[in-house]
Amino acid sequence: MKTDIKQHDVSDCAAAVICSVARYYGRDIPLTAIREASGTSSLGTSIKGVLDACTTLGFRAGGYRSPDKDFAPLRKMGFPIVLHIVNRRGDLHFVVLYGLKNGKATIMDPAPGRHIRISEAELREMWTGYLIIITPDPGKAFFSKRPVSPLKQLVTILASIKSNDFSLALLGSFFSIFTGIVTAVFLQKTIDSILPGGDLSALAKAVALMTALALCGLVVGFLRVIYALRAGLRIDGNLILGYLRSLFRLPAGFFAHRGAGELNSRIADAVKVRSFLTEGITSIVTGFFMLSASFALMFHYNWRLALFTAAFIPLYVLLFIISDQVNRKVKREVIESAAAFEEKSVESISSIRTIKYFDRQGSGYLALERRYAELSGNIYRGGKWLDIFATAGDGLNTAMLLSVLAFGASLVMRGSLTAGELVSFYSLMAYFSSPLGQLASISDGYNEAKISLERLRDITCLDPEGEGCIPFPLEGGEALEFRDVDFSYPGSPPLLEKFNATFPAGSITAIRGESGCGKSSLAALLMRDYKVNSGKILVGGNDISIIDLGQWRDYITIVPQEPSLMNLSILDNITGGGSEPDIKRVAELLDELGMKEFVTSLPTGLLTVIGERGALLSGGQRQRIALARALYRNPKVLILDEATSSLDEESQQYILRKAISFRDAGGTVIMITHRSDNAAIADYTIDMNECALAGHFAEARNTNSALTI
Repeated sequence: MKTDIKQHDVSDCAAAVICSVARYYGRDIPLTAIREASGTSSLGTSIKGVLDACTTLGFRAGGYRSPDKDFAPLRKMGFPIVLHIVNRRGDLHFVVLYGLKNGKATIMDPAPGRHIRISEAELREMWTGYLIIITPDPGKAFFSKRPVSPLKQLVTILASIKSNDFSLALLGSFFSIFTGIVTAVFLQKTIDSILPGGDLSALAKAVALMTALALCGLVVGFLRVIYALRAGLRIDGNLILGYLRSLFRLPAGFFAHRGAGELNSRIADAVKVRSFLTEGITSIVTGFFMLSASFALMFHYNWRLALFTAAFIPLYVLLFIISDQVNRKVKREVIESAAAFEEKSVESISSIRTIKYFDRQGSGYLALERRYAELSGNIYRGGKWLDIFATAGDGLNTAMLLSVLAFGASLVMRGSLTAGELVSFYSLMAYFSSPLGQLASISDGYNEAKISLERLRDITCLDPEGEGCIPFPLEGGEALEFRDVDFSYPGSPPLLEKFNATFPAGSITAIRGESGCGKSSLAALLMRDYKVNSGKILVGGNDISIIDLGQWRDYITIVPQEPSLMNLSILDNITGGGSEPDIKRVAELLDELGMKEFVTSLPTGLLTVIGERGALLSGGQRQRIALARALYRNPKVLILDEATSSLDEESQQYILRKAISFRDAGGTVIMITHRSDNAAIADYTIDMNECALAGHFAEARNTNSALTI
């Protein structure tokens, strides 16, 4: 299995070296899965992140340090070995050491994505002394699949089209080729038989036949385009909707280190795959047919001239091999720089207010300009190489046509070939040379589709959240409990160690502590955005990880500090756009939250569209709409994650009153807050500064739940 792995960007080097080592041991693990397991961010991956990822993915891994940077022990350990280095640009970097011999080191550097040989002295100078030994753990499960070839994936996608549209489009292409070849034969017969004989009747019949054939070709050509369009739309639907379906099924934690622009750019990848399937595959199949049929007829006319023409095929193949090697590298650079530019542009546009308020238009534009300069440079380089290979192909094609014409003319002069046969042979040359000349462009399209498939597979191969869960009876009134919970984000220090806490039903529990102590992480664990490292989170004595995810998120809900509202109506934001919304329930919630008068004052009331992210509402109104959305489904547990931290007094009072009434109705309220006036309504308080890393139980601090506000 190939161990050359190219990093997608500078932060991916750790994921790439783990992928390389995994392939060395016969395992194929997508880079995205490794990124998630290692906690890779825009800053890269720590050594701890590499160790965490290896453990998660079924390997044994140990980190060591060689103070004197001695290579002798490495030879005894065996290869491969991951080395931590400082590269020539001064950046921290990971490489895989695959061998030491005769003073030379063979390393797999993910920056160029290939094995290179450097001197031991040069490697020692770059090496920080840290190394990681990775070996398979026989006691753990692996990603055991071998990589599926891109060609097989493309065939699978074609097979998924449950219609005959693609086949009919292909048949239309065959018919177009057939009419072209018949035209070449017609020319030969006209020149050699009809014109010398002066038979006007035969000429009229031949012209009528060719006219009918041409009209049929026009109709078939029109239908071929329609069928190809329909097949392309089905492929687009399968790929794009399949990608989005996979994306929507991933845990929320996946999106913590992923930009919307980068994820959105993969939709364009699906379009590139479709383009190759509907155009590239058709070109390959019809090209093979054209090549075979034209060569057979050419051989029929004159075998010497046909073999002379076939002698040019190795030159076309050589051109294809060279162009394939170059296109493979250039296409990846274009696709990845395009994704980076889209990510940066989406981020800049979504943050336009911040950019303007802090007068950063200049620096913001320059950052975009740099990304675009990189993209345009890669596009220019790719276009230049494509032009070089296209020109080389045209030159080779011209040389072949002139050589065949000269050799054919000599055969006519010697009486071995008629003039009509030479004209027909020359016409058939277009069908012979066309597919050969397209090899370079087919290589370009194939490499683009292959890289796009890899990027799509990075997402679609990830395990969706909530697999293996079962429906579970939850009536409400059950206590929530953290029991000996350990948790850390991949590649980061422990956040919770042997953490224990109980959240009784029918109570308000305030969670307090300094920033970064794990308050919001508790909420994320309860919402099952992440999994605990060890220990359990229980509801009514049952592990929440086995409960059906949809059922669990009907049972528990959250109002975050910065709620995300959609560019939809107030009604759809609260109800989720259901076909039969409970208008009475919505009206009750808005009344209890002090929003009824505001909504009724709007010209279209509940049907008022509130803009992207609720831009037409104030901060307090957005927060109250978010609380109404959370309570609409009648949950049993309500998490308020700093939900009042930036609100005016009136909005805060409405939210706190609703929290108390929710508690009084038997619900469980978990309030993450910095504000002492919010904590004053709590029945229990957990100080994360005291218990997150000490294993303490939450203890009752006050009974002020009847406090009037």
